[in-house]
Amino acid sequence: MAIFEAWDYEEVQHHLDGLSPCRSCGRWANMVDANLDCRDCARDRARLYNLSPQGRARSLAGATRRRARKLNQACPCDPKGPDMARLRAHYDDTCAVCGSRQRLHIDHVEPMALGGLHCLGNLQVLCQRCNYAKRALALEEWLARDWPGVDPSQIRAKMLPCPLDTDPTTPVD
Repeated sequence: MAIFEAWDYEEVQHHLDGLSPCRSCGRWANMVDANLDCRDCARDRARLYNLSPQGRARSLAGATRRRARKLNQACPCDPKGPDMARLRAHYDDTCAVCGSRQRLHIDHVEPMALGGLHCLGNLQVLCQRCNYAKRALALEEWLARDWPGVDPSQIRAKMLPCPLDTDPTTPVD
């Protein structure tokens, strides 16, 4: 008891200001965010999220939007998560070409490498096999090479229109 009476409350409070117990590990530290995690626990939680399917998809979507802005190929409609979910539902979670339901990707019909926009009207759902085979080829060129029996107009007819009626093949100024 004598030890506690000898402490100067102001001096102790100065050392404790901003410190709280971490909700994950219990260590007393400066909290990084409103979740009351210390820096180490917040970093670990972020790493786990970034390795999850949702984290990887969000990271990839952000990288695609940044690349589109950099190349001046971003459509003002700027498709995000809800648009991608609507796109997958529109294609009934099947590949637009072969009909597979395994390992689906969102693909640019006119590749950004060839000047296509990052726009809802330029996106389609492809399975991993079809997407990797297509690479950065135009839709017509790829279908003629790998799927000679498939008509490109049938694939284009399935596509969602851009909400702003932007032509997906022309860059926006």
